[in-house]
Amino acid sequence: MGMKVITAAVLSALKVGFNKSFQDGLAMAPSAWQKVATEIKSTTAVNLYGWMNNIPKMREWVGDRVLNVLKTSGYSLENKKFEDSIGVSRTDIEDDNVGMYAPLFTELGRTANEHIDESVFALLKANGDCFDGQNFFDVDHPIYGINGTTETVLGTYSNADIDSAAPTSPRWYLLDCTRSIKPLIYQNRLDAKLTSMDSEGDEGVFMRDEYRHGVRARRAFGYGLPQLAFASNKPLTADNYAKAKAAMANMVTDNNRKLGVRPTILVVPPSLEQAAKLLIKAETINGTTNVNRDDVEILVSAFVA
Repeated sequence: MGMKVITAAVLSALKVGFNKSFQDGLAMAPSAWQKVATEIKSTTAVNLYGWMNNIPKMREWVGDRVLNVLKTSGYSLENKKFEDSIGVSRTDIEDDNVGMYAPLFTELGRTANEHIDESVFALLKANGDCFDGQNFFDVDHPIYGINGTTETVLGTYSNADIDSAAPTSPRWYLLDCTRSIKPLIYQNRLDAKLTSMDSEGDEGVFMRDEYRHGVRARRAFGYGLPQLAFASNKPLTADNYAKAKAAMANMVTDNNRKLGVRPTILVVPPSLEQAAKLLIKAETINGTTNVNRDDVEILVSAFVA
């Protein structure tokens, strides 16, 4: 077989094919993140979430309006750049041996979107700082209020039940995902896009005899309202589940106003999948009607393990 002549038309056709494989991969990626995170469209380098302290809550209008002028959060998320790249050998094109690259470009697309799932669910395990300066899962989140005209801390609330004597025990998470602001945030500045350096004059072609293709995205990940989430490393039993639900039902916002939190999703690592299914899906447990059957949706994620 003769050597294939590399022309602009050949390179253009390859780019179209590689991009098709990349788009196919994007569509293959898991997308459970939408269930637990709010997507915020970003138009700047950094987004400020100063409004998180002021959760809307209707009240009876008596006299003048009561304005929620409370502590302003300095919580912000800076968009970061993410990339992945593939080099296509010039000799593979000359020898018409490019078919093996199609699965690589498909995987490039799949992992570009899987990165969102991975990063969103990893937030639960990472337990970083949220808008009030505390760890997202903590035992002493402050409750702010107004005493006359003075801002004050009225008390604290907890959204964690962690056994410190068993730090390696797997954690499970209850989330209320019914609100417009979900417990987690996916900040999207630029969707993943495939670009190519495939001109004969490109430095990579001249120096390394390869055409370079890469995906680039700009995004950030962070925490929403801690009142909408609860973490535990206690055994996933009916009693501990009920304890977590009761704690969430008592969650408050500023001035001790009840939020009416109702968990809808249980996130577990693979090691707790069977325990979660027994708790949530079984008709009976030990011969007794399971009152928790279909109470929440189960999401199993390796990224929280």
